[in-house]
This record gives sequence, C-alpha cells and structure tokens, in this order.
Amino acid sequence: MKKLILFLCAFLITSAQGFCTNLKELSLEQKVGQLFIVHFHGKEASVEAELLIQKAHVGGFIYYGWSNTLESFEQVKDLSLSLNELNQKYCQIPLFLSTDQEGGRVNRLKIGFSQFPSNRELASLDITEIAYQTAAAQAKELKAAGINMNYAPVVDVDSNPKNPIIGNRSYSSDPDKVIIYSKAALAGYKDNGVLAVIKHFPGHGDVSIDSHSNTPMVDKTPLLLEQIHWKPFSALKNEAEAMMTAHVLYSKVDPDHPASVSSKLLTDLLRNSWRFEGLVISDSLIMKGLIKSEESVEKAALSALLAGTDLLCFGGKLLNEPAQDELTPSDILRIHSFLVDAVKTGKLSEKRIDESLARIFKAKEKYCTNLSATPLISSEEKSNHAFLQKEITLLLKIDNATAETCEKIAKKVWHNETGSSKKKLLYWNPQEDFLSLGIGHFIWYPKDKKTSFEEGFPDYLAYLKSQKADIPYHLQNATCCLWGSREVFIEAQDSPQTREILEWLGNTMDLQGKFLIHKVPSVIHKIFSACSSLKEKENILKVIQDLTNTQNGFYALVDYLNFKGSGLQPSERYKTEGWGLFQVLIKLTTYSNPVTARDFAFEAKNALTLRVKNAPDPEKEKKWLTGWINRVNTYDTM
Repeated sequence: MKKLILFLCAFLITSAQGFCTNLKELSLEQKVGQLFIVHFHGKEASVEAELLIQKAHVGGFIYYGWSNTLESFEQVKDLSLSLNELNQKYCQIPLFLSTDQEGGRVNRLKIGFSQFPSNRELASLDITEIAYQTAAAQAKELKAAGINMNYAPVVDVDSNPKNPIIGNRSYSSDPDKVIIYSKAALAGYKDNGVLAVIKHFPGHGDVSIDSHSNTPMVDKTPLLLEQIHWKPFSALKNEAEAMMTAHVLYSKVDPDHPASVSSKLLTDLLRNSWRFEGLVISDSLIMKGLIKSEESVEKAALSALLAGTDLLCFGGKLLNEPAQDELTPSDILRIHSFLVDAVKTGKLSEKRIDESLARIFKAKEKYCTNLSATPLISSEEKSNHAFLQKEITLLLKIDNATAETCEKIAKKVWHNETGSSKKKLLYWNPQEDFLSLGIGHFIWYPKDKKTSFEEGFPDYLAYLKSQKADIPYHLQNATCCLWGSREVFIEAQDSPQTREILEWLGNTMDLQGKFLIHKVPSVIHKIFSACSSLKEKENILKVIQDLTNTQNGFYALVDYLNFKGSGLQPSERYKTEGWGLFQVLIKLTTYSNPVTARDFAFEAKNALTLRVKNAPDPEKEKKWLTGWINRVNTYDTM
C-alpha cells in the first residue's frame, strides 16, 4: 500500500500514445468511467460506442462475435482503429480493447485468426513450449488487430468432472501442471505485447453449477484450497499482471459473498497477504450467479469496487437467456450515475477509485500503444502460425491413437526387444550398468551410476501417475533403480518384490504401448524445431501424416524412435551423418507419392548401413547390422 500511495502522489502518465493525465485533472465522472469495460453492436465505432465514450467515459471495450459480427481480420483491425479515433475526440487516455481468445471452444474471434485447441488438449501433449508458442501467436494476431488485452489463460484446476463451465478450458486437474503451462502462456503474451488476464480467481474448477445461471458454492477449507485451487494463482501472482474474479461462493472463507465481491478474498488474501500488485478485473457483472446475491448490476458493481476490484466488466449476455438480459448503453449510463452518486454520498471513496486508476493507467501505459504504430503480421509469421496449427493437429492425432493401434504396436515392440519373452520385461544385460524394464526396455539407473543413455523408466512412472494408473507400492516413491547392481538384482530375482513388478509389467503392456506413442509428439516437435526452413517442416509433416494414416507406418515411426533415437543429438552421428528418426524422415521428404512403411524401412536400412560404414570401428558394429535390418523389415508386415 505504501508503494501505491507514493505512486499516486507523484502520478503522471505519458504513454507511447502521448497521453498525459494528472488524476487531479479528471472529473469524478471520468474516473468512474475508466473502470468500465463494455460492449456494443457493430463492425465499427457506432452511435452506441460514441455514447459510451462521450457520456459514460468508458475505459475499454470487449469484442464478441455475436455483437460485433466480425468476419475478417481486417474488420477487427478497422474496428479497433475507429474506436481509438473516436475515443481521442473526447479523451486522451487510451482504451483497453479486449476479447476472450482462449483456444478451444472459447474463441471470440474466428475468421482470420488462428484457432488453437483447448488448454487441456495442449497440455495433454506434455510439450510446454507449445503453450508459449500458441500464446505468442495469439498475441501477435490480437496486437496487430489493435487488441491489447486478452482474458486468458484459464488457470483454474479442473478437479470436478461435473463442472459445466470449465472442463477442457483448464490445463489439468493437477495444479502443478496448470502452473507450468500457465507460466509458459503468460510469457508468450507478455513477450508479444498483450496484457494477459488469468482467470477465474480464486478458482472455478470445483463447481457443479454454471455461474451464468446461479451461484456455485465450494465448501472446501482454506487449507485444501491452498493446496489445489488457490495454488496456481498464488504461484503466478508475480508473473501475472491481471486476474479476473470468479462468481463463486467459498463458504468456509466468506459465507456471505461470492469471491468477485468478497473483500476477504480480494483485499485480505490477494492484496494484503499475497501482495498482488496487478489489475483485478471482474467477470461479467450481469451473470446471474452474481446478481442473485447482489440483487442488481448496480449493487454488484459497487460491491465489487468496495471489495477491491479495479475494472468492472459489463460485457456479454447470459447463455441461453433472452437478449433483454444484455445491458444497453442506457443501462451502462445508469450504472455509471449510480456509482458517481455512491462516491458523492460517501458509500464509495474517491481514494478507493484512485487506487484502481493508478493500476489501470500503469497497465495502459505499457500495453495500450497507438494502433498505427503496431507492427503488421508478416506473411512469414502467418505461415508459421498456420504450420503451428497443423503441427498441433498432427501431434494430437498421434497422441490419441486408438486402443487397437496402441495394443498392436506394444506387442510388436515387445517382440522386437525381448523376443516376446515376459521374463525379459525385467532384464539386466551383463554388458550394461542399468536395468531394462518393459516392452521398450526402458532404462533405469542405480543411484549415482548414470551414463550417456537416456533414462526412460522414471519418465514412464511419471506418465502413469499423470494417467492415475496403478503402480506397485515398491515403485511409487522410488527415485532410482531398486537394485544397486546386476549382482544384487540376480540375487533378488525370486523375491516377492521382483515377481510382483515382473507380473505388473506383463499385465500392463497396453499402457507401455501408450507411453511409447506419447513420447513421439515431443520428439517430433523437437525435429520441427531443428528444421532449417518452413518448407522442410512442411515436407516432414506430410511424411509423418502419411505414415500415421496406416498402422504399419505408425508402428515404424514409434518403433524406430524407441530403437534408434531421434537423430538430433551429436552422439547419434558418425562423421556428421546421423541414423535416427530425423535423418530417415529427411530422406523420405524426397518421395513424391504418399510415404509407406516399406519406404520407411528402405531408408532406415540405408541409414543403419551408413552408420556401420562411418563407425570408428565398423567391424564391431557390423555384427549388429543383420539384426537391425531384420527388425526394420517387420515394418511392412504388421
């Protein structure tokens, strides 16, 4: 608070647009209006918009497909330009121009903008970089269209399967995973000049009622809330510059007020305890989940400000409700007058408004640049965004392989690695310093004995935990191989512990097959990142699409990656020539017809033969070549 008071005392803003406003120079009516985010109808600045700017002095607008009927990127940009020009006639303080562009089912702007999958689908790939890349792409497009604020990402923890409003808008039911992906998305927005608004504080994930129609209640204790639903907001409080509130009643924290109008949550917890210094933005105040407790939109607005909200969102209309529930410009003027009167009659202090304005103007100085100075989206960036959409579609296709495909691939890999021996699902080669487990011979090192080989079994255990699959008790908290050496393992082969783990591996080969397939998208993403040009990426993508259209091709892709690696590491090359998946895919890009598993096998054999030729000791490696080629020959016989 001391920092905020000092900021207010010396407050003078000069932004990239050249606006310069002393708080003392603003009328009370202008101050109150700056707290408003509203919507109107039309593709360009209309009489409605002018009324809202001139009379209500609104601080920003939110775009909706149903109200603005925007049908192209150019229309969105023209709308932003016309609103900014209209605003400058009456006010030198720039507008927040905002929308909900989350991805998935909540994308307000469709034609001319990238359409990415839901947060849940993105997080299912376990590729954090994609969360950054999608947010960065959305930010670039929004900024180029004049939009400076996006109500995303959703950081709610989706813990209730009956939740009617969050679902796949959430990254995960695991708060730690939500934090990881939300941080990446926030960085993508911030790096590209769009104010991201995380939502819905303090968590909308454990409800079973839609707050558009009624007030949801969560009866968890503060301790449980801190461990799950509050955790992402608390973890992100320093990265996030704005949070949107939830119309949810947390009965064991504040039994009388939904979070969006609760001073216990917005002031005591968020501001005073967590020291959050960014903007607090209300979810739409016309939602019945709030109106039922506050009686009217006017009272809801006043309660939200008293509780600690900075920006009041009045946009939208109720889902599946008649259009009269939508606020008109005259309604906004009425609410504006109500709040001005509340200040004049002492119900709301002007100091409280000034505190919010300081935060609002600080954000506008940073993000509300002049539209004419906004860089255009280059043709190269458009192509990259289009490729990213195609890449994600492909990766999701792979990760969502059918159970039949997973089972067939699992059995083939099991045969290749162990000769279909269940006993070899738990195997320690005399020439190796590590245990091999499962159909893919996932490596597991004893403590302090790691070498250059990639350790796969801990990753498999992590995958099983993410899938909430059963894991033997002995493995649940294991941090390294249970047996410190091959000798210890041999002595323990008949122990109950060893027999239990071996039996478990034999009974869960389908899960191991899913894991092998789940590993493929992250490697393919790395392969795309290693490409020298967009054209090379496009060519490789087509090859992978061809392969994954058949079970044989799918099997070849998965098995060869597990068998000979990605080909991206220096250790996977002799004389600069690699033999991994990347090198095989590059060769296949020269094929004009759809690539088949037989084509893959042919190029894989060439790569392996070249490996032996280039090896430091060709004779040593030559003894393996026949076995390698026999394995690759199975790709066309699934």
